[in-house]
Amino acid sequence: EYSRKIFQACPQATVYAFEPHPKTFSVLSHFMHQSNFLPVNAAAGEKDGELSLFDYESQDGSSHASLYKDVIENIHKAKSIEHKVKVIKLGAFARSKNVEKIDLLKIDTEGNELNVLMGILDYIRSEKIGAIHFEFNEMNVSSRTFFRDFWELLPNYNFYRLLPDG
Repeated sequence: EYSRKIFQACPQATVYAFEPHPKTFSVLSHFMHQSNFLPVNAAAGEKDGELSLFDYESQDGSSHASLYKDVIENIHKAKSIEHKVKVIKLGAFARSKNVEKIDLLKIDTEGNELNVLMGILDYIRSEKIGAIHFEFNEMNVSSRTFFRDFWELLPNYNFYRLLPDG
């Protein structure tokens, strides 16, 4: 849905959509058929590798899947299921695709947002990212991330809070 709204506002945009969950990636892959919409079956993180992704056992493929088991089991009070997923550094990925500038980096990783930013720190420091949209909520308790961590990592950015009604 977010990608659709991006294309409504800017039809010529190129969107790389990262989705590590195998079921959700399958849905995403069949969701849009545009040459400038490029789904990637991987999580973004601080370093390349493989990690466990946790989701609800009873609703596998949910929007709450997280690299933190605590998000499913303690915050959402549900039994979890585990998937092994590929993790990549966004900076290396962007360079491999010859992406020189990112107008909008949207991050919704259920607690892993800071690690995503650490994986593209070179682009942040060289001011190659125009705007960064990330979530900060109770999931960050599981990752032990403070808002101050973002504040210190992003000194050249202005911070705004988006709410459902304004």
